[in-house]
Amino acid sequence: MKITHVESYRLGHLLLVAIRTDTGLEGAGESACWAYPEAVESTVSRLAGALIGADPGRIEHHWQTMWRMGPFRSAIVGSAVSALDAALWDLKGKALGVPSHELIGGPYRSRIRLHKAIGGVSADEVAQQARAAADEGFTAVKFDPLGATWIDGTNHDVAGEAGRRLSAILDATGGRVDLIAEVHRSLAPHQIPALLDAVRPFRPLFVEDPIQIDTFDVQTGLLRHGVPLGLGERWQSPWEIREAMGIHGPFVVRSDVNMAGGISAARKIAAIAEAHHAQVSWHNWLGPVADAATLTVDAAIPNVLTHEHVPSTLEHFVGSVETDWRVEEGHMVVPRAPGLGVRVDWDALPDDVDLLGRALHEIPLRSDGSVAFAM
Repeated sequence: MKITHVESYRLGHLLLVAIRTDTGLEGAGESACWAYPEAVESTVSRLAGALIGADPGRIEHHWQTMWRMGPFRSAIVGSAVSALDAALWDLKGKALGVPSHELIGGPYRSRIRLHKAIGGVSADEVAQQARAAADEGFTAVKFDPLGATWIDGTNHDVAGEAGRRLSAILDATGGRVDLIAEVHRSLAPHQIPALLDAVRPFRPLFVEDPIQIDTFDVQTGLLRHGVPLGLGERWQSPWEIREAMGIHGPFVVRSDVNMAGGISAARKIAAIAEAHHAQVSWHNWLGPVADAATLTVDAAIPNVLTHEHVPSTLEHFVGSVETDWRVEEGHMVVPRAPGLGVRVDWDALPDDVDLLGRALHEIPLRSDGSVAFAM
């Protein structure tokens, strides 16, 4: 079997890839770099030169070739390699007639615990969505604890809003769900102690990305406050996770399988985390192909905490991507379908998936005109 074609499908903020062979079999992958899909598409085209005419089964060889063929690293390169790597694992599973998770150790578990991403403008609205999630069987929810307080609010505002939201969720759910507070890298160092002091009494499962991602030591140094943290959704390789984990000890690893090197890299990241007694809860915000690649890793590794479930993005692909992964009582049931467990109707894909509802450069500003936020 030889690879004959590598094709990209850009759908607004999302990018899918297909690797096709001379046998008629194909594999699908997805990139996580939603901000710059055009750049990832161009990089996929360049990386394709290392794949056309090759045996698709030599996945580790292809991964190392793509990662090492140019002396540059970035989220763009990582996302392109990730999408192609997932497509290779999908293809190999289909060629052998087995689930791709069977090829990386087999199913460690029969179902995967989910945390559901919920919205809401006010504490009451967040609590209502949390209660609905709990009633559906979810045992963990992820939410914004801050509202708009992070833009111009005082430390009292930040802490007060977070406390109201966590308290409202616990009251509405009767404590049936674990709490994941997603801060989106929004806070400055002087604001973070107030937030962490406010959420500590509610025993969150973890607080995600309180500060910007520019340095490892500053991010991991926040562990000294004694609140579990989820870090790493923008980190781009096993080596970055190793470096970060070695500074201040274990945290919940939030790397994105579809940006940090694909399935090949994610199983190594999970092993690094395991060696530090840490768990993983991968960043997973995008479409069903990315979801399936992430779930494939979750199915085979021992140290999964939760899997991120975002129905609002998956709904864009109803009618174009068929999946064998199904939600049951707040868990994802591990299927036995070959490959990643998804089948893509390439001609039926949506034209333009808008994840932001705004132009990329239209980010919030503080009242003094300074830049407040970059998601």
